[in-house]
Amino acid sequence: MKTVLVALVLMWSIVPARALELTFTEDPELGESVPYKVMIMDGVIEDGDALKVKKMLKSQTGKRTVFLITSPGGVKEEIPDLARVIVEHAKQSFKKLKKPDLFAINQSCDSSCTILAAEITRLRDAKSLEFFVQADSKFLFHPPLKVFEDGRWLDLSKPSLKAAAFKDMKDSYLKAGVSKEWFGKQESKIKRPKGLVVTARELCQSRSQVIPDASCSNLSSDRFTELINEVFDQNQIFSQNKELKKSLIQDTKKTRGVSRVFQKVFGI
Repeated sequence: MKTVLVALVLMWSIVPARALELTFTEDPELGESVPYKVMIMDGVIEDGDALKVKKMLKSQTGKRTVFLITSPGGVKEEIPDLARVIVEHAKQSFKKLKKPDLFAINQSCDSSCTILAAEITRLRDAKSLEFFVQADSKFLFHPPLKVFEDGRWLDLSKPSLKAAAFKDMKDSYLKAGVSKEWFGKQESKIKRPKGLVVTARELCQSRSQVIPDASCSNLSSDRFTELINEVFDQNQIFSQNKELKKSLIQDTKKTRGVSRVFQKVFGI
């Protein structure tokens, strides 16, 4: 009998974790002077998150968006919808503003977050959505840990279920555009209990197609600062408004881990 997987959770830890938190960094008093908004996406991706992101974006119209994500993974089935929301918002924003949004990986992107990165790489229009990740950002690929079937969560101790779950995960990677050759070479390492941890630079060198080729040419920190400055005109803005710079730094520090975006651009 064929095993049907209703929902596959791709996360390194099976203990309860913090749900995806969506935060805009704009200050109510200074927000109007900023030509963009930063959506910090931090936590576990769950059912319904794509709709939550879509609603939040609708409430913040008229400005370009920086999508900044750090995630340990989550429900794999939510990834395609979440990727489409981000890509479609960027396309619509570009039509009005004639400038791109930016999708940026923070310190880490694990488990199903790596599928999200690949899905956005496959779907995005490079004109409307820049994709950035630093050379040492970490990506974790590992075998599934649990699955939702017949209304309950199951571990994968049963060999047939474990094999079906891995195949389902592999199919998702390939459908998202990840190189079949790359996945084939790494499959035995991904199946190990500790999985496979690779840096963005290593993903680029192996042409994995998890992240765009264009992003691989921008992996130096200096180039990242240049990209942020030229895309969002921050030099001009912050030379005119030091309080705005201070406000955004303080808001960012409230999240778990200071964003590498702000570390490089603001010198913190």
